[in-house]
Amino acid sequence: MLNFLYRCVFKVLYIGAIIAWRILRISSRGTFVGVWYDGKILLLRTSYKRDFGFPGGMVDRNESYIDAAVRELYEEAHITATTEQLKFIKEIPSKTTRNITCLYELYLDEAPDLQIDMREIIWAEFVSLEDALSKPHLMDCVLDYLEEKKSQG
Repeated sequence: MLNFLYRCVFKVLYIGAIIAWRILRISSRGTFVGVWYDGKILLLRTSYKRDFGFPGGMVDRNESYIDAAVRELYEEAHITATTEQLKFIKEIPSKTTRNITCLYELYLDEAPDLQIDMREIIWAEFVSLEDALSKPHLMDCVLDYLEEKKSQG
């Protein structure tokens, strides 16, 4: 029951944030990390969006993009990484808001002990590139990144 209440709060807060970003034209900074292990990519699903995505989230005030990526990896999937392990891929401007998101990659040598809270994150799994691309709802930036990876072979 408590997890359900948390998920409801996350959904309301997310909708409120989207409305505020669009009406007030607030700029924000975000980060995502494509995590690879054994040829598979980690996909997550949050309780407040139907899209599959990567670990990531908002960059806090006075925090760098890469530090936020490390923090979000741990908060959302319980994956510990250092800034040196992350590879910057690209900066992604939002199509609908004034948000800028930085995408990073992380390649793991050992299987992580994925732990999700069932509140914000409700699903997490390493899937093949083909399985990831077959998901009906992928975040646009995730889809673009995965299609690039597929074209690179």
